[in-house]
Amino acid sequence: MQKLNNVYLGNLLVSGGSDTVCPKCSSNLVRRDGYRVQLTGLDESGLCAECGWDPGVVVSEYAG
Repeated sequence: MQKLNNVYLGNLLVSGGSDTVCPKCSSNLVRRDGYRVQLTGLDESGLCAECGWDPGVVVSEYAG
């Protein structure tokens, strides 16, 4: 059986439904609110700041 990691809801106003949460420690890693995205629980290396899990998040700056 295959499964998807880091699945979040889009186009729905559900509190926390669009956030990325660490599966190991339940820490909030990425908070989403509409088109606004905040990296809330990642360290400088892109790992979970609480437990060190690698979520595979790719971060790039918008150049516009």
